[in-house]
Amino acid sequence: MKWLTASLRVKFFLMTFVLALATIATMSFLQSRVLSQLLESGFRSSSIETSAKIGGDVDGVLQRWALSTVYLLQGIYPLPAAQQKEELQRLIDVEKDFTAGDVFLEDAKTFKVVNSYAKDDSKESLKRTESAQSWLEKNRLKNPDRLFFVDIGSRPAALRIGRGIPINVAEGKLFWIVVEASKAPIGSLLALQEGMKTVILTEAMQDFLAGKPLTPELSKVIKARRLEQLMKLDLSSGFFGSFNDDKGAAWQGSYYRLPFSGLTLILQQREDILFAPLRYQLMQTAKWALLILLIAALVSFFSAEALINRLESVTLATNEIAKGHFSTRINVKGNDEIKQLSDSVNAMAGQLVDHLNSEKDMIRLENELNVANEVQGSFIPLEFKQDGTMVLASSYRSASECGGDYWSHYVIAPNTHMLLVGDATGHGLPAALVTAIAYATGHLCSQLPETAASGFISPAMILELLNKALYDSLKGKLCMTFFACIINTKSNTLTYSNGGHPFPFVIPRDSNDERLKTGKRKAKPYIVLSDIKKNGQPLGFDPTSVYQNSVQEFLPGDRMIMYTDGIVECFNPEQKQWGSRNLEKSLTKNLNLSPVLFRDRIMADMEEFRNNTPLPDDATLVVISSDSLEEAA
Repeated sequence: MKWLTASLRVKFFLMTFVLALATIATMSFLQSRVLSQLLESGFRSSSIETSAKIGGDVDGVLQRWALSTVYLLQGIYPLPAAQQKEELQRLIDVEKDFTAGDVFLEDAKTFKVVNSYAKDDSKESLKRTESAQSWLEKNRLKNPDRLFFVDIGSRPAALRIGRGIPINVAEGKLFWIVVEASKAPIGSLLALQEGMKTVILTEAMQDFLAGKPLTPELSKVIKARRLEQLMKLDLSSGFFGSFNDDKGAAWQGSYYRLPFSGLTLILQQREDILFAPLRYQLMQTAKWALLILLIAALVSFFSAEALINRLESVTLATNEIAKGHFSTRINVKGNDEIKQLSDSVNAMAGQLVDHLNSEKDMIRLENELNVANEVQGSFIPLEFKQDGTMVLASSYRSASECGGDYWSHYVIAPNTHMLLVGDATGHGLPAALVTAIAYATGHLCSQLPETAASGFISPAMILELLNKALYDSLKGKLCMTFFACIINTKSNTLTYSNGGHPFPFVIPRDSNDERLKTGKRKAKPYIVLSDIKKNGQPLGFDPTSVYQNSVQEFLPGDRMIMYTDGIVECFNPEQKQWGSRNLEKSLTKNLNLSPVLFRDRIMADMEEFRNNTPLPDDATLVVISSDSLEEAA
């Protein structure tokens, strides 16, 4: 696997390929979610409409039968008993769906059989009549205001309808007819397509057509979805979601309350059939995704090949120059960073030729090249670091998987320390990309040759270089606040430049230090590095921005505190910010502690205030001191 880590071509190709794969996977996932939601929403509406249509057809049949019985009751009531029976017989014989009928007179809640007739006039007629009378009495007792009832019949293939008309309201007299009808007309309305099934529920929550209690499976669903309570609220229709049958098949269902009969129709549909269009669409999406991924792989391969070939020409030329062939020149076309790098190498080679006659210059140049090739530090330094008398104690808290804070420390020359701290807009992956540019720029600045670093590089120049790099890369879409300083422990100076970053603090060792005196106001135990006139704007907005240097005394034993705004902008559970005032109180309270304890106490104060509330932004705190190692701990 050595080729995988050594080849820039492979790295570039894999980076592009993985990015394309992640993009396609994300888009496919989002598309499937949207399609699933749209399909489910459409199914809800379609399911309710279908159940309402079927329920309306069933209710229409029951209404037609009820109307026929009303006409019969109104016609036979004044007739003699013999003619009443003839009219009843005629209705039962003419109405092909009716199989039997019984006429009752209700007088003061007492029922009397007036006439009975059945197409199949058997010995069971008397039992049927008694059963009809008992059923009618029970329903009238339960619902004294209703004049229409429908329920399961006395035979498996029949249903029972009861219809009454008032004769004398004052005396409580009503004329009733109870007929038994075939279930076939209603059953024919429920013949649906594959993957769909219906059940009609009586008010007693029984299977109307099967003439028996509901299956345990359906009873469990109705109980879980509280369908019985919904029907009692007289909700005409609704959707009660997904459920699994005893075979593990997933179903979705809706219900419709038949307004005339009081029955409830349950419509169930198989999810695998419903979502078949979605599966087909996902398969098509997957095919296109694979094709796009293949195209992306080819594009990334050829793009990497063109880029790496130019870099290889630079690498070969630098190898030749390293061997002493200083006449070697690089010929790279274009106007990008690789062209700039090749021009720099060519210029370097020309300068090397000028120093061939001087052994001292050759040694110095060789040292400079060695220094320039050394790798400095890591992206985020360790929480404790000491370089001579310079002690650094830091804490870094990220608000997400990818942070937007950055800080670094480099020893760029003897007695000369370069310190950088920055905060990219927001946090997450975009902010991390900004910090990567900052790290590369800072690292590049730290790699400049030693004599050039001490006489050429400055905090303001670092900010200008990083500002241009950010703008060229991101075109002003993201920005970064930044503070850079160079501490010279020999001259006891702190040279700094600020690009919109929170002002650092300098705490003198002596609380009576002349630098702390501010006139009549009570002196604070720290100095704020807030040179407003020279403070620049955040980096990445304007490539022409100018940044200036400021100088502050930094005596042995002094301490500097750098931080990002995530420290002061954290919230507690009551949504109150910790704020700069609380940070300053913590500095004042703990300033006599060692750098490590000083850092720990400040972070502990912040964490106590935050009380596990999520950080809205990354939080970084860096304490820099010239204390000895014993004092640092």
